Amino acid sequence: MIYSKWRSHFLPLLIIAAVLLGTGLCILPLTGPDEGRNASAAWGMLSSGHFLTPMFNGEPRLIKPPLLYYFMLPFMKIFGPGAFAARLPSFLAALAIGAVLFWWGESRISKGTGWWAMLVWCTNIHVFIEARAAVPEMILVLFMFLSFLLLIEGAGLTGLQVNKRKIALSWGCAALAVMAKGPVGILLPCLAAMVCVLWLKGWKGLIKFIGRAWRNVGPVIFVVIVLPWYGAMVYIHGDLFLQEFFYKNTLARFTGSIAYHPYSFWSVYIPVLAVGFWLWHPLWGKIFARLLGNDFPTTSMIKAMVIWSATIILFYGVAANKLHHYILASYPGLCLLIGQAAATSRGLSVSTRAVLAIQGFIEIGAAVFLWKYVSTGLPLSLKPLAATMVVVGIITLFTAFKTYIKREFLLPWLQMFRAGAFLSVLLAAAYLYSGIYQPQIAGKYLSEAPSALYKHEQSAVIFYAQKRLPILENAGKVFSKLSKEKVLRLWLRSNDSDSPLADLPHSVKHTVLWEGYDKDDRVQVVEFREEGE
Repeated sequence: MIYSKWRSHFLPLLIIAAVLLGTGLCILPLTGPDEGRNASAAWGMLSSGHFLTPMFNGEPRLIKPPLLYYFMLPFMKIFGPGAFAARLPSFLAALAIGAVLFWWGESRISKGTGWWAMLVWCTNIHVFIEARAAVPEMILVLFMFLSFLLLIEGAGLTGLQVNKRKIALSWGCAALAVMAKGPVGILLPCLAAMVCVLWLKGWKGLIKFIGRAWRNVGPVIFVVIVLPWYGAMVYIHGDLFLQEFFYKNTLARFTGSIAYHPYSFWSVYIPVLAVGFWLWHPLWGKIFARLLGNDFPTTSMIKAMVIWSATIILFYGVAANKLHHYILASYPGLCLLIGQAAATSRGLSVSTRAVLAIQGFIEIGAAVFLWKYVSTGLPLSLKPLAATMVVVGIITLFTAFKTYIKREFLLPWLQMFRAGAFLSVLLAAAYLYSGIYQPQIAGKYLSEAPSALYKHEQSAVIFYAQKRLPILENAGKVFSKLSKEKVLRLWLRSNDSDSPLADLPHSVKHTVLWEGYDKDDRVQVVEFREEGE
């Protein structure tokens, strides 16, 4: 049965997912800081032939493991260095997560759950963004979620027989997750699995589970995958690697001893969840009613999804530093919960239509606000975005008020249209911004002469320049370097109060080669030349 569904349901949905998650993959050039750094590290490996220590701007980049860079390598070899090749691994990982949701939902929960779960995943607004980002999050989510699924299934928690091969594969997926982002790749699947065992089997079951997890070849697979790179980094870089990777990038982020992103739970994760699952808010009422009522599904897999998503959100909720993509790993579990609710629903209830109607009016209201009152300080018109938001609102209201809409046919297509409308807003915004944000042009100018950055790192410019660009902290260092080079091209922000343009020596001429914007700041590439050169 699952194979017939693969032919008749999965492949069309996979094509739709590929369109939703992959359209406009390279409309916007690479951004800083993370995309530029990651792409630079990958291209540096490929161009230098040194695949062990990641490098960025001439220095070892030790805060991230190399799996994302390795996944970028074949695409950069085929397509060359650029946004498309750098973002393809995230896009493909997002598609793979959708396939995992389809398979496990259909085969382990109920008919239709996997189809709906995959649809929820590929229409998630946050996933739209992360699937188009040259960052390791999608790869991390894929392997962490697979590790959890294989572990609980291999240990017999979902009603199947104990399977040591699945447990061993779980260790392998955890190892790849650790190679994608660090220790969290094995910590979270293990933590969620142990909580799941306690809920389903109690303390005695937990003891058996730990024994089964360790008494197989899985730990050996984990060590074989993880130890070579981590051991080499400790051997080559010693305390520097331990400080940069394990302390600054892992322990310090969680404890807050270094304030990277010291935001509150309510200011980050609640808005992110609300926006990400915007299209599916009408089903949350049914999900919560089931969680709190007597008709809560008794399948172990559904309970496991509740535990998985709650573990991810709570773990990052108590962490001192918070970023929107930290809780991305909770989405597959939430998608299966929503998918199960959608698969067992019968048409649109009055409460569901009421939520849809409220959403439609909010979307139209947001469009009016965007049209009349929002100003970004950039030379861009937001009216095309506002007009598209009106279309989104109209589609939502149509869905809410058309009483003949049936779940079995029109609702999923209308949700896809809503998702496509939201996607068009994001792509339109990216296209408009790409017209003034052009690091590839700035990088080209900087690649053709002795060049540097002034005070601020811009990793995308460094990537497109394809060479090391030193950061000069003040005007004195600029003119000191110019005295040696005689010609110097400088990337700088125009609003810096101590810009070297403010007090030029008489012997120095300058020419503005290019102007653009980086976020809200106007930036320039300026060529300085000693008089007579």
